[in-house]
Formats: sequence, structure tokens, C-alpha cells
Amino acid sequence: MHTIQKFVTEVDEIILTLPKEYIPMWNDLVKQYHFQIPHQVVVGGSNRFQSVKNAVLTLPDSVLVAVHDGVRPFVSSALIRQCFVAAEQNGNAVACVSVVESLRQKVNDTTVSVDRSNFLSVQTPQVFKSDILKHAYLTAENDQFTDDASIVESAGENIYCVEGENTNVKITYPEDLQLAERRLG
Repeated sequence: MHTIQKFVTEVDEIILTLPKEYIPMWNDLVKQYHFQIPHQVVVGGSNRFQSVKNAVLTLPDSVLVAVHDGVRPFVSSALIRQCFVAAEQNGNAVACVSVVESLRQKVNDTTVSVDRSNFLSVQTPQVFKSDILKHAYLTAENDQFTDDASIVESAGENIYCVEGENTNVKITYPEDLQLAERRLG
């Protein structure tokens, strides 16, 4: 709900994908919290690829589409707008931030240091022209697809990165949820 609220002033339509078994719980939460923001719920698949594909295939052609992780509730309106503007010009825009941690690459039974300045950490939103995204999702699923940019890239498109935000954190682990709850107050 916090994440959807970030997008309501920036988009015309919101589509939420959820596993089928979570939809009744979502509907109960909508009632419990008097959540009034109009949105469509699409049944998700067994993984991220299938879930986004289910939503993408409902879209009309020639519109801009933002794919965003519901577990990134701290995205700013400014970043959302920046991604839409860049996608309008380039066909896509993906929020990315510079890697600040040291990196090591696995090589056989050891590791080697790599130059972190050559790497970016990918975030969402990822915004695409819908015809590009729909075409990309016609490809066969692949374990290398970790986000929509990797799928679109595999379909032959170059990916355009915009500066993301270090505050646009992804809630992945239980301790992330605790920090997010404190931040949301």
C-alpha cells in the first residue's frame, strides 16, 4: 500500500500482481485499511517472470509502463518521473546506483577482487515502452532473467540507466522489514 501510494500521482493505472492464494488476504487488507487507490489485481505466476508477464500481456501498445517491486516503498516521486522522462526519450529507463561495497568474483575455488566502478546495482522502477516490454516477454523464461531490464536486453534492446536513489531500498530480509517499519513510523 505504501508503494502504490508513491505511484498514484505519477501513473494513470496501477496493476498489482499477487499469487492467487494471497488475493483474499490483500482484499481483506484493503478493507481493513480503507485503501481507496484504484488498482487492478492480476494473478501472478510461480515466479517474478511469470507474474510480470501476466500483467504485461494485459497492457495496450504504445504506453509507458513502470515495473516496480512492491518491496521498495521508499521510491521517490522524483525518481519515478525521471524514469518516465528518460523512457519516453530512450524506450526504457532503469534506476541504478553505483556499488559502494567491495566486490569479489568467484573463480573456481577462490575469489578475485574486481573494480566496483565497473558495476551498478539495479533498482526499480524500470520503465519501458509497452510494445518493447510485451515483445521481450514473448521469449522463453531463463534463469539469468533477474529483472525486466535483463529480459528486454535479451530481446536486443540497449538498456538506459538513470541515477537511482540509495534510499530506494529493497526489503528482502526480516531485519529490512524491521528497519522499514521504523522508518514508516
